[in-house]
Parts: sequence; structure tokens; C-alpha cells
Amino acid sequence: MSVQSPFKVSEIQLDNIIYKNIKESTNRKIVFIKYKENKKYKNLVFQLPTLINNSSIESKDIEIVLECKDNKKKDKLINFLNDLDKKIIKDAKLNASIWFDHIEDKTNVNYNHIIRNFEDSESIKFKILNEKEFKTNLFMDDDIKIDIDDIPTSGEIKCILELYAIWINGNNFGPILRPVILSFLPEAETEYNYKILNETEVAPHYDSNDDDDSESNNNTNNNTNNNIKSINSINSLNSLNSLNSINNLNNISSSDSDSDQPILNFIHNNNSEHSNIFMKNISEITNNEPNNCSSTSSELNEKSFTRLILNT
Repeated sequence: MSVQSPFKVSEIQLDNIIYKNIKESTNRKIVFIKYKENKKYKNLVFQLPTLINNSSIESKDIEIVLECKDNKKKDKLINFLNDLDKKIIKDAKLNASIWFDHIEDKTNVNYNHIIRNFEDSESIKFKILNEKEFKTNLFMDDDIKIDIDDIPTSGEIKCILELYAIWINGNNFGPILRPVILSFLPEAETEYNYKILNETEVAPHYDSNDDDDSESNNNTNNNTNNNIKSINSINSLNSLNSLNSINNLNNISSSDSDSDQPILNFIHNNNSEHSNIFMKNISEITNNEPNNCSSTSSELNEKSFTRLILNT
């Protein structure tokens, strides 16, 4: 048996719909439909655009919301189904004497539209069939056969339908849509793939960098001790020079006692000069490098903080 392709909605010419045979019982009739193409009569089987699966299933009845990812396709589908309704109503009026010959008042006839209102949305409803003459094929991912109980209610759905006939019951009538194939595409699941972290705490490890820090501290202490020794040497030299100067002056004063005032001035000036030298050495030893380091550190911290704010 050859596999046939369904019509696309855009390919169907409504004027090519033909009513062939009528099967009837008391107050009930079925008017069978065919589609004429290239002088051949075919079953009118067509495929809907892929729909978002918001279906509702009750027993064997399935109601599918006409919702597409592409709104243009949805609009074209709804327009097609509305035009199909108009075509059937028009033909019912033309064939009223045959289709509704069992009722006297042919002005009071009700038509059941294809599109229904379901939760404020357009939908279509039909039965999933499982009979000898006809069976609806249900698939998952286009190729895995499933039962009616396995139908998902999310994801996407592809529908191939057949406009099979017109049913007439008393003064009511409407189209019979048979679902040929319903293929469901389940919603993709998001997979999470993570590994469990080890919560065991690791004891602090001291590496060679700690030894380097210790050596650096020792060097700093040695430098400080050396600086103190230098200061002490300067003090000793200053004291020695002062004593020598005093002794020399005392020797001079023994010959000239009127020189007390100059001697005092000299000692004072001499001490001031040595004091300045001493403070200068202190400044060079204790202040210069630390101040420079402090300034550099402050600038670095300020820049790092600003960078953090900018990055944030």
C-alpha cells in the first residue's frame, strides 16, 4: 500500500469539494464528501500547521486549542476553517430539498461550526477512533506508537484530519472531522548535570612563602638594629667632638677669662648643628622609606577600590 501525502491547507480549493453519496436512517443522514483533483475523486485529507499542545481529553474526545507559534499560520488556519463552514452552509441551502426532506420547516435548521470556544480560545473537537473501519494512529515524536492513555498535554501536536462527511440529525447538522494521525512532540526537559562537592575542611598549609616572609622580617629587624647602631655612633662622635671643643676652649680660657660668652655661644651653636644633623639622619633612616611605602600603598588601595566599584 502506497503512502500518500495530505493536502496542505493552502492547497485546498473549496469549490472542488463534492458530495457523493448519502446514507440515511430515520431522521438521520450522512452525506459523504470527496475532493476533486485532476478529474479524480480523493479523500479530503489535510494537515494542520504544528499546534501548541494545550489539549483536553475526556474519554475518547479530544479538544485541541488552535494555537501556533507563528500567529500568521494561526490566522490562516482559522480563516480556512471559517471559510469551510461558509462553504458547507451554502451547499446545505442549495441541497436543502435532499438533505432536509425529513423536516417540514426548513427555515429552522442549526449548523454546528468547526471552531469552538474553549476557555476563551478557538479550538476544534473530535473523537479518537478505534474501530474496524477506521482507527486513529497516535504517535510520539512522529514514529513511536502510543495509546490514548499516553497522550501528553503539553509540547506540540501535529494533526492530519479528514473532512469525511456531513452529519444530519433532525434539524441539526455539521461536518465530521476524522483524525487520521495525531503526532505528539513532548516538551523538552532541561537537564541539570552537577557534581557533589567534598565538604571536608583542609588544614592550613604553610609553604615556602612563609619562610620567605620570616626571612624578610629578620632582614627588616637587622636593618633596624644597624640603623640604631649608626645613630649611636653619631651620638658618640658628636659627644666626643663637643668634649674636645670644650677642652680646647678651656685651655684658651685659662689665658683669657673674658671669653665665656663666646664659648657658650659656640657650644649652643655646635649642639644645634649636631642636632640638625642628627634629626636629618633620623629622617633619612626612619621616615623616607616608610612614608614612600605608605603613599604607594594608599594609592594602590584607592585605585583598587575604584576599580571594584567600576567593575560592579
